[in-house]
Amino acid sequence: MEERKETDAMLQLMQQPAFRVEEGVISHVNEAAAAYFLQAGQTVGGLILHGKEEYADFTQGSLYLTLNLCQQPVGACVTRLGKIDIFTLEHSQEQPQLQAMALAAMQLREPLTGLMSLADQMLPAIAQENTQLQTQAAQMNRRLYQMLRIISNMSDAASYTQEETTTLEAVEYVAFCRDILEKAATLAATSGLQLHYTLPSEIHFTLADTERLERAIYNLLSNAMKFASAGSAIQVTLAEKNKRLHLCVINDHPGPQTDVYHRFLREPSLEDPRNGIGLGMVLVRATAAQHGGCVLVDRSQEGTRITMTIPVRQTNHSQVRSPILRIDYAGERDHSLMELADVLPADAYNVSQIN
Repeated sequence: MEERKETDAMLQLMQQPAFRVEEGVISHVNEAAAAYFLQAGQTVGGLILHGKEEYADFTQGSLYLTLNLCQQPVGACVTRLGKIDIFTLEHSQEQPQLQAMALAAMQLREPLTGLMSLADQMLPAIAQENTQLQTQAAQMNRRLYQMLRIISNMSDAASYTQEETTTLEAVEYVAFCRDILEKAATLAATSGLQLHYTLPSEIHFTLADTERLERAIYNLLSNAMKFASAGSAIQVTLAEKNKRLHLCVINDHPGPQTDVYHRFLREPSLEDPRNGIGLGMVLVRATAAQHGGCVLVDRSQEGTRITMTIPVRQTNHSQVRSPILRIDYAGERDHSLMELADVLPADAYNVSQIN
């Protein structure tokens, strides 16, 4: 009883829509959530659009899934407190802020593209046969790739969170993940980290937006590498369970004790610089939702485990859009070097390899 009173008081203080669930039934709704016509006594299972299977197996941590509210998909973060689940809906102010970031990114991308083109031309000549200048050029390259990643995240986050049609194609997910993980393992070694991965021997097809899926996987790896202890190992597993593919990334650090899904909404402050602005996890959870899956974050003293799920889907030609000409989000530069720029050493951006 006391626990319910405490959660009720907490829910009423929250500005964002939230509600409490006990044994699969909504037992309390705060004022903001009432706008979605939610009320005590409703069964939560019937509201889940994506993540129903994951919620049935959910035991601890935080689960991001998608609800169908007022005939609209709405993202929700579920936190388990004993026998009580707290559902927190997406911030209503999220989309305008993401759109503002996208507009800023549009203005920043052009001068950055020009700057990187100049670096391609100038750095090899300047750094030729000068070890000190080669080191400084590599450091400059890394900073440019970091800026490119930030701008790409700012540019794309708004579109990722909107329910827009994307180009889907049949993908053999095991081979797709293997290609990314092989590159990441080689680069992780340059940072003194080990990246071990276990993949199923079976073939598993799914329909996917390959660009978005690739970026989501790299963001999971970047987060794991960023918070991992020096010299430690990152474990990655891919497994099929109940017609759903579970990609699980584990490191040995509990990670940031903040809302990983909406961290970009926080006020600027002096904190751990590894936290970044938090757009990476926005891309991950939006990508999972668009593919019919969800994201689970589970922390302990031993480390952090983040799992992204997507359903296995047999090829259905009626669902696959006609191929369209895409502009490469990395400006035709190496995707792995861009996505992992925050965690790789400057040596990985040597002018002989980049420029």
